[in-house]
Amino acid sequence: IPFFFLSHRLIEKNKLKLITLIGLLAAILSSTLLYFSLNLTTVIISSIVFGISLGSIFLSASYGAISIKGEAKGTSSGLLQSFSLLGVAIGAPISGYMLEIYISHLQFLIASLPSLIALIILIFKKI
Repeated sequence: IPFFFLSHRLIEKNKLKLITLIGLLAAILSSTLLYFSLNLTTVIISSIVFGISLGSIFLSASYGAISIKGEAKGTSSGLLQSFSLLGVAIGAPISGYMLEIYISHLQFLIASLPSLIALIILIFKKI
């Protein structure tokens, strides 16, 4: 929750790309930490890092959706929510299946792939 306020301050200063970059890096770091270790300390650190990710990505995505002009604003907001829920609907069963079949921490590493792809696009895309 505290990172929402910092994210808002950065967005006010037209640092949308920076706050999105921070969020994507934090998401990748959080998942990668859990891939390597599931001890209590690592889980707590990963949760804090993931909170930073949520605090920046949700705010920047919402800001991007409402920044669109005209009638497309409702469509962009609907698409944002739909794809967020779609990720949960697809990701949870796939993670459960992977855990059942492979019995490893592989699902945490795979969970970082969408953030990694988005990070690569963000770095090479001019905004």
